Amino acid sequence: MLACVPMKNRSKAKPVFRIQRQAELPDNISVSRYGRTRYWAVWVNGELLVVTVYKKGAIAIRDKLS
Repeated sequence: MLACVPMKNRSKAKPVFRIQRQAELPDNISVSRYGRTRYWAVWVNGELLVVTVYKKGAIAIRDKLS
């Protein structure tokens, strides 16, 4: 699981977040077509996590989670 944690904001710009990786990693991550569309879905343990336009993006997300 990933969690967004606010970082110290030293300027008057928008807040900056960093991603912390928690201890538990997903067991089953898969990439497949999203229905009969041109989009790609990333599934974690049978739950839809994200839908992307490009397969390369879906694979990048899968690789970051594993």
